[in-house]
Amino acid sequence: MNILLAVLILPAAIAYDPWPLPLSYSVGTTALSIDASLSFTIAEDANPLTSPILAAALKRYAHSIPNGFACSSEKHAVLDRLHHNDKKATTAATSGSSTLTVCTVSVTDQEEVLGEGTDESYSLDVASDGTCTLSSETVPGALRGLESLSQLAGEACLIENAPVQVLQ
Repeated sequence: MNILLAVLILPAAIAYDPWPLPLSYSVGTTALSIDASLSFTIAEDANPLTSPILAAALKRYAHSIPNGFACSSEKHAVLDRLHHNDKKATTAATSGSSTLTVCTVSVTDQEEVLGEGTDESYSLDVASDGTCTLSSETVPGALRGLESLSQLAGEACLIENAPVQVLQ
């Protein structure tokens, strides 16, 4: 009975919000589709990728984010057609894209040790034009940021509320 009461009292989380709720979280109103060939790159001014854990996570999330449960190849085809039609309708003055294809990652310290006092903070910015950056001090912070990006995408191969800024 207590569990049922707690469930009824607690407010329902909005779909596609990162959980646990981060320190700072802001969203917009633009839908941003996620390209089926989403990839992650290391920022040019960042340390080179030396962490096998982070390398494996980047590969795993590059596959899992655009291939969510409700994100089939047919849905990607529909989103591609809609995006193509949107591009035809925009003026030449409009720049950018409404598809997330690449997310740039920057990790200061690629030490993989997780312990008491490990800095797990991160900053995730996803702009309405499809620009994405993830910055963290440590590998555990980057892993948390990747999971937040995955949660924002949900299972629908799109981020419904770009621009998004998450600070944790």
